[in-house]
Amino acid sequence: MKTPPCPISRRRFIGQTACAGFSLTGVLSTIGTLRLFNATASAQGLPGDDSKILVCLFLYGGNDANNMLVPRDLTAYDAYARDRGILALPRDTLLPLNLPADDGREFGLHPAMAPLQSIFNSQNMAMICNVGTLVAPLTKAEYQAGGAAVPPHLFSHNDQQVQWQTSLPDSPKKVGWGGRMADLLQSLNAGSDISMNISIAGSNFFQVGEEVVQYHVTPEGSIGLSQHDATWSPVLEGYHALDQMLGRSYGHLFEQEYVNIFHRAVANDT
Repeated sequence: MKTPPCPISRRRFIGQTACAGFSLTGVLSTIGTLRLFNATASAQGLPGDDSKILVCLFLYGGNDANNMLVPRDLTAYDAYARDRGILALPRDTLLPLNLPADDGREFGLHPAMAPLQSIFNSQNMAMICNVGTLVAPLTKAEYQAGGAAVPPHLFSHNDQQVQWQTSLPDSPKKVGWGGRMADLLQSLNAGSDISMNISIAGSNFFQVGEEVVQYHVTPEGSIGLSQHDATWSPVLEGYHALDQMLGRSYGHLFEQEYVNIFHRAVANDT
């Protein structure tokens, strides 16, 4: 097997899809939202015949948010500059944002984010601040006093990465909220051989579902099967031997799932 060249790239893939933002202002509220999706889909289906695509870019913490969205009003900027020290961005380099509320607050984006400035100022983007993976609002005094409900392994970067993807910071969960969405909405995607959950960055917790399986592609495109061809004589013996092995049913769950994946790959490659 090898990865054949494909004309689609990571940049083109993202550029050609409809971008949507899904922010967790309250992480646990996602559960209720998914139930609402399920009820709506079951009761009447979703109108329209167009395609809706949710693109999730998860940076695993690799983003300096304090220098992405920066206060520009003088009092708040002075506090920002004092706290950030040499990391603070000069105020005159910040890209101004048009805010709907006239409360005296001003904000600007990092100078490298000009495309997002225009999207925000055209009211096609929102930013949700001060959200995290806490079980409930918590003050420093409450935490230091002990007894308050907190996520397991609080301050563990790896655990918080998983909690963002599962939306359940107070208990272990084997599926992500993207996978749960796909489980509830997959009936609306009937007839498609391609999974609703497509990843161009390998496996992740976000897209793990109870029923829907992640479909992994590379930044260059899909991974196809090569040399599995009944008309190519150099591999004909191996072709028939492999087909005989994979034509059986297996009692072992992992073995049978491998067979199922192989057959899906062959079907999608034809």
